[in-house]
Amino acid sequence: MKVLVSGGTGLVGRYVVEVLVAAGHAVTLGRRHLPISPLVGEMPGRAEGGNAGANAAFPPSASPLLTPLCHLTVTSPPQGGRSEGASRSIAAQTTALSLTLDPTLDQRQHFAGIDAFIHLAFDHLPGRYRGGEGDDPVRFRKLNHEGSVKLFEDAKAAGVKRCIFLSSRAVYDGVPPGTLLREDMALAPDSLYGQIKLESEQALAALSSSSFITTSLRATGVYGHHRPNKWDALFEDYCAGKPVASRAGSEVHGDDLAAAILLLLEHNPDAVNGKVFNISDIVTDTYEILSLHARASGVSHPLPAPADHSMVSIMDTTQLKTLGWQPGGRERLTGTLHALAQTAQPSSP
Repeated sequence: MKVLVSGGTGLVGRYVVEVLVAAGHAVTLGRRHLPISPLVGEMPGRAEGGNAGANAAFPPSASPLLTPLCHLTVTSPPQGGRSEGASRSIAAQTTALSLTLDPTLDQRQHFAGIDAFIHLAFDHLPGRYRGGEGDDPVRFRKLNHEGSVKLFEDAKAAGVKRCIFLSSRAVYDGVPPGTLLREDMALAPDSLYGQIKLESEQALAALSSSSFITTSLRATGVYGHHRPNKWDALFEDYCAGKPVASRAGSEVHGDDLAAAILLLLEHNPDAVNGKVFNISDIVTDTYEILSLHARASGVSHPLPAPADHSMVSIMDTTQLKTLGWQPGGRERLTGTLHALAQTAQPSSP
């Protein structure tokens, strides 16, 4: 299948692209800026990528999200990851074209010959999703809602058969803490980020038909083995002996999210068309993350207190698991943190 991925070089997109390529799909990266050469980095003023920091408990680092694909793996992790050579091989198996979130542009030509569109891109201030609008909420809405809907419309008009939108657990913002989050809940998000994601889901569903199969995936915070990593700043503070706040949140590994997208892409259309699915795996906290990091790295500093997990609203993932999705759970978290500790270069205390 020929698949166009927006935001494919972001913190989430790199996992998705790897899985799509490994499954034999022909992947094209839709990029706001095309690199001058495969080895030239991009330093945009704003970031464009998926929901790696959608969980407010564990925000991502402020690293740019538009790093060229061949630079996504800084060091080869000993387990749970892929080698730098593999990342370079994946880069060699993808193509790129210019694709923007500007809703005034007609970009139908970019969808010519494309079978499926996976929309991960999201324009925001680096390191911020909620509050990512900064002091310009009008621009934030124009690009991320109106721009997304225009891409959906262009894809459908060009004959694309399937479209998957990466939404966020932020659509549940405002629901009382500890509530079980189900896809069929009546929602009124109290964050602009959540409102935009929900409205974009609804617009995509309205475009669905027997010839345009649409699905939205509501993701929690996404962690993983690649660097730059959203927990880099957390590890650096801990290794430097700085105090770390006790916080809890829900997470899913990037590989598990990518597996879900592949599942939705290849599944029977009747089971996914016009539907929304939650994706989440575990609830963890800074105490557990740093405990595992300390054990693997040999660094010993005071740990934050265990956080109260009861205040974290759990996302019900029954619908996705019914389709056959199975996440890695705590075993994957442990392996990933071990790999990150082995490849880290902590600051001296």
